[in-house]
Amino acid sequence: MLSAIIWLLTQQLTHAMEKYGVVGAAKIVADIFTSEPEHAKALAYRLFTIAERKGCAAKAYAYNSLVIAWSDVQAKAAELLLQSRNSTQISIFETEGN
Repeated sequence: MLSAIIWLLTQQLTHAMEKYGVVGAAKIVADIFTSEPEHAKALAYRLFTIAERKGCAAKAYAYNSLVIAWSDVQAKAAELLLQSRNSTQISIFETEGN
């Protein structure tokens, strides 16, 4: 079951990276509080290797783009989480003052 989740997550992250860039992938990662994104990155690397070996350039490029940008995805996900927490704290304090 976990392998199916990792597979799906890898496909979603790769699609988000292709369509929306680092921000798109980061929005998905920011919503997950487990190690699954790291497993998805590892699977993306394996899929890149397989696609490259089989001559599937477009697929190889998509998976490799995610792997290469992974540190940027993580940084943006952390930034999104921080922004979310700060806005939640602000709204709590604003609500209490009213």
